[in-house]
Amino acid sequence: MGTGEHETSRNDCLSYLQCLHTCMWYYNNRKNPSLILYTHLYGFGLMDAEAMVIEAEKWTTVPPQHVCVENTDRQIKTIRPDSIVRSIYKATGCSDNPNHHVIYLEHVVVRITITHPRRGDLAIYLTSPSGTRSQLLANRLFDHSMEGFKNWEFMTTHCWSEKAAGDWILEICDTPSQLRNFKTPGKLKEWSLVLYGTSIQPYSPRNDFPKVERVRSSPVEDPTEDYGTDDYSGPCNAECSKVGCDGPGPDHCTDCLHYYYKSKNNTRICVSTCPPGHYNADKKRCKKCSPNCETCVGGHSDQCMTCKSGYYLNEVTNSCITNCPDGFYLDKNKIVCRKCSENCKTCVEFQICTECKHGLSLHGTNCAVRCEEGKYHNGRECEPCHRSCATCAGAGVDACINCTQGYFMEDGRCVQSCSSGYYLDHSTETGYKSCKRCDASCLDCSGQGDRNCTSCPSGYNLDTGVCVVGTVCKDGEYLDDSQECQLCEASCQMCIGPEPDNCISCPFTRVFDDGRCVMQCPRRKFEFKGQCHLCHHTCLDCSGSEPNKCIACGTDRRGIERFLYNGECRESCPPGHYHSEHTCMACSAHCEVCLNSSHCKRCFRGYYLTQDICQKHSCREGEVEDPDSEDCIPCSDGCQNCILGEPRMCITCIQDYYMYKQHCFKYCPENTYRDESSLQCRDCPSNCDSCDKDKCDSCKEGFYLSDGTCVTECGDGFFTDDISRECEPCHRNCATCVGYSYQNCTGCKNSFQLFHGQCLNPRNSPPSGEFWSDAKKKLQSCDPSCRTCEKSADTCTSCPEGKFLIHDTCVSLCPQKTFGNVASGKCEMCMDGCEVCSDHWHCQKCQAEQDQPLFLHKGRCLQECPQGYFNDSVTCKECSGSCKTCMGSATKCLSCKSPLLLEQWKCKPTCSEKHFASDGICKHCPEMCQECIHNQTCKECMDEFFLHEGKCVQDCPSNFYAEDKHCFPCHADCKDCEGPDSDDCTECTTDLFVLYSGMCFEECPEGTYYEEATKDCQACNRTCQTCSSSTACLTCRNGLMLNHDRHCVASGHCSHTEYYVEKTQTCKPCHKKCFHCSGATEHQCLSCANNHYLLNTTCVETCPEGYYADSDEGQCSPCHSACVTCTGKHSSQCLSCKPGWYRQGKGCVNQCPAGYFAQNSTGSCERCHKGCKECMGPQPTDCLFCDTYFYLLRSKNKCISSCPEYYYESKDNVCERCHPSCRTCEGKGAFSCTSCVWSYSLLGGMCNSDCFVGEYKVQETPGQEEDEPKCERCDSSCTECKGPGPLNCTVCPATMQLYLEESRCLPCCSDSDLAGTPECCDCSETQDDCVLRTTLPPESKSKTTFFVITCILLLLVIGAIVFIWRKTRAKPQAVNKGGYKKLTNHSKTFPSYMSNYHKSPSYQEDQVIEYRDRENEDDDEEDDIVYMGQDGTVYRKFKYGLLEDDEEDELEYDDESYSFR
Repeated sequence: MGTGEHETSRNDCLSYLQCLHTCMWYYNNRKNPSLILYTHLYGFGLMDAEAMVIEAEKWTTVPPQHVCVENTDRQIKTIRPDSIVRSIYKATGCSDNPNHHVIYLEHVVVRITITHPRRGDLAIYLTSPSGTRSQLLANRLFDHSMEGFKNWEFMTTHCWSEKAAGDWILEICDTPSQLRNFKTPGKLKEWSLVLYGTSIQPYSPRNDFPKVERVRSSPVEDPTEDYGTDDYSGPCNAECSKVGCDGPGPDHCTDCLHYYYKSKNNTRICVSTCPPGHYNADKKRCKKCSPNCETCVGGHSDQCMTCKSGYYLNEVTNSCITNCPDGFYLDKNKIVCRKCSENCKTCVEFQICTECKHGLSLHGTNCAVRCEEGKYHNGRECEPCHRSCATCAGAGVDACINCTQGYFMEDGRCVQSCSSGYYLDHSTETGYKSCKRCDASCLDCSGQGDRNCTSCPSGYNLDTGVCVVGTVCKDGEYLDDSQECQLCEASCQMCIGPEPDNCISCPFTRVFDDGRCVMQCPRRKFEFKGQCHLCHHTCLDCSGSEPNKCIACGTDRRGIERFLYNGECRESCPPGHYHSEHTCMACSAHCEVCLNSSHCKRCFRGYYLTQDICQKHSCREGEVEDPDSEDCIPCSDGCQNCILGEPRMCITCIQDYYMYKQHCFKYCPENTYRDESSLQCRDCPSNCDSCDKDKCDSCKEGFYLSDGTCVTECGDGFFTDDISRECEPCHRNCATCVGYSYQNCTGCKNSFQLFHGQCLNPRNSPPSGEFWSDAKKKLQSCDPSCRTCEKSADTCTSCPEGKFLIHDTCVSLCPQKTFGNVASGKCEMCMDGCEVCSDHWHCQKCQAEQDQPLFLHKGRCLQECPQGYFNDSVTCKECSGSCKTCMGSATKCLSCKSPLLLEQWKCKPTCSEKHFASDGICKHCPEMCQECIHNQTCKECMDEFFLHEGKCVQDCPSNFYAEDKHCFPCHADCKDCEGPDSDDCTECTTDLFVLYSGMCFEECPEGTYYEEATKDCQACNRTCQTCSSSTACLTCRNGLMLNHDRHCVASGHCSHTEYYVEKTQTCKPCHKKCFHCSGATEHQCLSCANNHYLLNTTCVETCPEGYYADSDEGQCSPCHSACVTCTGKHSSQCLSCKPGWYRQGKGCVNQCPAGYFAQNSTGSCERCHKGCKECMGPQPTDCLFCDTYFYLLRSKNKCISSCPEYYYESKDNVCERCHPSCRTCEGKGAFSCTSCVWSYSLLGGMCNSDCFVGEYKVQETPGQEEDEPKCERCDSSCTECKGPGPLNCTVCPATMQLYLEESRCLPCCSDSDLAGTPECCDCSETQDDCVLRTTLPPESKSKTTFFVITCILLLLVIGAIVFIWRKTRAKPQAVNKGGYKKLTNHSKTFPSYMSNYHKSPSYQEDQVIEYRDRENEDDDEEDDIVYMGQDGTVYRKFKYGLLEDDEEDELEYDDESYSFR
């Protein structure tokens, strides 16, 4: 009480609360997290009464006390014996109520309601958000009450000055005694917090830290009192180091044990930890934080950890600012400026944007990308449309709005060519081409209407573009199969059949729809020129095929509900509209959100809602009208009035705000101070960094703070501190100095003398070469080896020139691990690990350590050599040129410089056989692998092994067959097989099927029977039509009869080589070519004699093309449908393929499998390069898609193992271009950079140029740093650049693209101007990369053209000469009856060009092959000429005679026997 009276007598403004605050600072006990000492036994401990009274005189009144009553936690918890109940409450400090807001605590009251059988067993603890644990209640032995606590209050002050907001933890410990009923547990019913404190920091910087570290065991001394080094011999303060002191206080230490800070009168005070507003700097110094910081890690403005009241911490720059800038928002506690979501320009919370960055638009509270053409927004990002879409509404081929070049819109889909029944329409409004349905009368057409047909339906003939009926029927009739006219269905005008959907034209009262004549088009179709066409997929009804021609909306084909707005079916109505029955209806005037036309819920900006109607705001104070929108927009923060059209420019400020450069600030910006008289922020003097009205607080670079002003040089008794930019006081013994220490003097005060940086009393400093002997009480000479000495003649303190001091002795040569420092005259230690050195920085030999060897590198001893060097056990030597790192020798590489690859310690451009590249290293392929791309993925196997799912196996598994060292899948019917087709099976998938001739059947086919022994179908005897076993026929072939032994025999018991004639009932011999027969001619054979094969019913020596000789069956069997020539029936037994098919291994395929491409010149499938999944050629630059572990570089069509600089790896294994300003990135766009090109700097994933657009930053000369970057103009070919000249472009003009390899801009290739541009970018290939195209110069081009024309003319002349020569040689020749000449087969020669390879010329389809007996026979039957087509049909009975060249057209044939195909 007495101390309080003394305080109030010195300062009558002190209240009880103010006295409490002074008490907190003068104590001697344990510290809480706010550095205030406390103990549960003695509270805040012993108080320093004198210091409190002194402080009272200059005490600044703390802010008014706020009381915050937090919400009650009513969650009931059971308190069990021998247990602890914890309840956590998240306090806000009433941040939503400014009059009750508590940030800094004074004391806390806890209100608790508990029921308990014996409350003396309870102990209660409260832990603050900062971690201070207060005991509110201890166990009480004699408290037997069963009443518990009903709304009792417990108080603690132990969390004084801590922050109020955060998690408070209440703990109730039940320690049961023997005196209570254990069956009844206690219950915590409810509890709440009452927080007392202030909303702003109560302590100003001036009284933040009174001198609390005074030692109270000795009399309190005035820190300014001067103690001479020889006058004081008492004890030093505990914070002084062993060097000693010249007085008892912490401000009298010669050197500090821990840290020191500087008081207002420049006195150093030694402390154990640095006070708030300071940070631990080097040399034990507690230095001031930046003026706006409350706590910090350094003295600069960007090193703050927390801020003083009125300032906010920018979480990105770590600086304290008065207003959050664009891209930041103030957090809930109003302490930190937090970063908005990366797309927001301004926001009120992380994901709640109020304004978007350039290129983005606001969708609700989110900023979404405004997608470029060819992309759609999926809700998170822009994704590419399907490759056929130019613009689209979503993913997939059916979401196209318009089609890309080379694709056409057909019934809502983009196609490469119009389907049958459609024609290409060029007349659409949008400029995009589309496929329109042909007129109903046409099967195919070239244009609109019924006069542009190119082919007609069956029964109709084409007549100059019009389809007319072959046999003319009247309108309303059609030609039936018996060539008679029948009536059409009543709705048709013309038709091709009797059904309602057989119409081909309609009467004018009806419209045509997919073969029907209807009164009106159905839903999702529209009428155009008498026909129904499909609407766009978004429309329910429409007037055209475009997406803006809808007239009704509903749920579209993909299940999305849509609403009609301005002819479009949208997914949602725009602001100012509501949806009613799938239509967007306008709200009432100025209404942004409404339920219907009369019920508004929210108005547009500038209007307010009253009785469901929007009324215009009249601008209030602090608002101004926007001349464009006529809305009232708020003036900038703090403005009372602002300039029309410029809401950021203030005219007057509201109360507590200050004007500065037409802006209002609550707290004046940096480099200004508050002028209360004019209510303005005034600029600090030019050299000040921060200031107040009377003095500078910190200085700009090159100036130092001295007594509130900034000077370039400090006066005597001070030295310049470049870090704090202040004039710091020298030690009290120094007149001038270069540092704070007593050893940093350069001049001394009064009679003190300078000796090796120290100022010594001359009484204690004898002349050079002598020392004071305490024993003899007189000066004596030093030993000759010493220059100076002390205490004894041989205890040297300095040495003569040429000698060095070590261990009080002068030596000529310093021992190992030391060197002679000429400046100090001492032997000083070499750097750590150095055996021999010439100075601190240049080692010449390293110590030989057994457990941790050291290596010499550029004068330093290192435990490991740096990258690019290896150790030879003593020094670090450089690796060879190709090595990035090496070991043991310069050429034994551990890693290689890009793009070289490491293999067997050497760097190679490519890996050797059986190796693959991974992370710059050649690794061995898996076992049995000949070629691979990864340790899990083989591409080719060694001999005797087969590739299956990326692995090499000895045998292909079930359901696969081996071919060309690969395992290929069997047909679905086969369990095991020898090829890919259904007739290649060797075992069927289930036992329900039976195998015959490689095919799986449910039952054995005709001509076979089921053999139990082999569990498959076997062929019947060739005489049987059907059979039950190999010896028992059930039915016989034509001309044979079934006998009682169930054999098929010829009628009349003829021999095998005879046939039975019914008329004469005699047996006649078969033709000599036949072995068995059914008649006399060679075309009635059933089997053939030796060396002949049965072809249908004719025996031939060699099988024709399309057939192979089946020796087992003695017949010509057809090849697989894909083969021209073959050795067996399977697709894997082809020798040559049909046009349009490709040779794959031993078989023919119509499409090459993955990893192969079609080589049209050879008609075969050839392997892609190993990195390609799909390709168009064998080279590594022919890739279309890449294998796993590889990425497609589109500019080179090459698959690479990792994307180069300037690219990132996309999800679909493609190297996509980074933004031109990024050197490396992790995604598309300007916000995904991870490093930048020169002249750009990275901030928040974005590379920003230090210069304006069209300029680049000039590199600074070393040692010459400039405040402003020097910028120069880019080359005229660039829009933006990173350096001078045309080879440093980063962004190009609109008509050009960036060729990234050389950083230059090239024009897009144009068909019209190829001659004028020798180099250009193929912009049709990709929009991101420049695919370089080079064209020949005009001269060489004209030479090439001349050469080609000359060659063609020469070939034509030679062809004409050959033709005339052959014409003159041609003479009439009779056909030799004795033998037939076989026609030349041209089918084996294939064109090599892709276009011809797929076209099958008519002569190949209809080519006829002639067969003729070469022996003379008299039989008339042998006069017939036999022809056979490629499909095996035999044509005969041609009449023939002498054929002249010009009589070929007169060749006659018999219609009955010639099959027209």
